[in-house]
Amino acid sequence: TFLRTTAEQLDPAIPAVLTAHGTIDGATLGAERQIMLGKDLILPRSFVALPGIDYVALGHIHKHQTLGEHPPIVYAGSIERIDFGEEREDKGCVIVKLERGNTSWQFHKLAARPFVTVDVDVRNSPDPQARVLTAIERQQLTDAVVRVQIKALPDQAGLLRVDDFQQQLEAAGAFQVAAIATDIERANRGRLASGDENILDGLTPRKALELYLRAKDTPEDRIAALLDAAEELFAEQSDGASA
Repeated sequence: TFLRTTAEQLDPAIPAVLTAHGTIDGATLGAERQIMLGKDLILPRSFVALPGIDYVALGHIHKHQTLGEHPPIVYAGSIERIDFGEEREDKGCVIVKLERGNTSWQFHKLAARPFVTVDVDVRNSPDPQARVLTAIERQQLTDAVVRVQIKALPDQAGLLRVDDFQQQLEAAGAFQVAAIATDIERANRGRLASGDENILDGLTPRKALELYLRAKDTPEDRIAALLDAAEELFAEQSDGASA
């Protein structure tokens, strides 16, 4: 191949670095790849682990990881988080000491903007509004991207004032409020109860999909990504019907 032939022509006295932007077999995909449609071309590790190469610097996958040490094959990862799938991932950079045949490297954690999920279950609470406000107050939210996920009973839904949550999040210094979502418990989440089939009457395909995803406890960012991806299918269906 071109890479192997080129590597064989390198000056053996000079340390060599191979950089690549793609997916190497064995890599753990980050959250940003799980929401993409289609499939990446996955290259074998032998594609980059070439004689004469002292360090392989990889990009494309946001999760920091190493795939080998001879030579070092390293995804530095992204220096910032892009969604809540990366909420607990360390972000940083890689410092490389490049030497012919003896390269070393070290991951350095950076102070990436935090993503914080506030999970609150108010189903057993006599004052669900206060329970949510207390849960928000206990979090360190300065300069964070925040989402609030609330589990509640049907008769508690009217007691939850979202504007109050928004104001408290802003007062706590949140950089951005990504979502405030309430998951209302139902007796039978997986199926419609007898006589409830008419609930679906008049629903658009988008709304029906959204209801299904929420019934499956799908995370909010995942719901948004799937709905956006489905818009093209809905549009094609509409065009076909009008034709």
